[in-house]
Amino acid sequence: MAWYNNKGYHAMPVYLNTLNNAILRANLPKHKGHPAAYGITVTNHPMNQTNNVLNMDFILQGADVLIAIFIIAAMSFVPASFVVFLVYERGTKAKHLQFVSGLNPIIYWLANYVWDMCNYVIPAMCIIVILLAFQIPAYISSTNFPSVIALFFLYGWSMTPVMYPASFFFKEPSAAYIFLIVINLFTGITCIICSFLFELFSYDKALERVHVVMQDIFLVFPNYCLGRGLMDIAFNQYKNEFYFKTGQYDQIQSPMRWDLAS
Repeated sequence: MAWYNNKGYHAMPVYLNTLNNAILRANLPKHKGHPAAYGITVTNHPMNQTNNVLNMDFILQGADVLIAIFIIAAMSFVPASFVVFLVYERGTKAKHLQFVSGLNPIIYWLANYVWDMCNYVIPAMCIIVILLAFQIPAYISSTNFPSVIALFFLYGWSMTPVMYPASFFFKEPSAAYIFLIVINLFTGITCIICSFLFELFSYDKALERVHVVMQDIFLVFPNYCLGRGLMDIAFNQYKNEFYFKTGQYDQIQSPMRWDLAS
């Protein structure tokens, strides 16, 4: 047994070499001469910047989580703005006038939906361009980028109809806008944080079962689906990089997998 100071950069190989030399010289036959004439030479060449690389990986993982939360906060304003015009038309009786004039309700809602989706494409494309401009590997790599685009556009298609029923409960467009922003932020950020915390304690079987049930319940909220999908894509990227470096190619999973980005 050899005791050594593990804070020294070369402490472990130096002390281990000293121990090996002591064992060698203690077991040399007497006819070999003086034991000090014999010894083992060790060359130690540690990997450079190992700690920096690990710290950078942790920083990138934390940054990707924050990026997903910031995206949710930004996108919460967009679908909420679509209800403002619906509440205004309902309050000024413009909607009623259109129906009295013979407009089919299906055509009315379908036209609103198509127009809102055209408006949604603009901020969605702006976020995608920003991700490309800053070259965030977890989101713009050749394997992850199609999944990120699918998440953004599916979010718009699912979130916009969810906002429409709120137009029947408000008379003031500003009140509806503020209320929906708060609801979107709450359902998005709170659900993601709860899911993330429960996942950290998934070693507990009871909490793991609660986490599985909560994930199924949270899927009804498009904000949660968008944020959690982006986080899972980022984590999957780091796992795949680890599996690739360690030769575990069979463990690499596609970001387009249904239970990952859905």
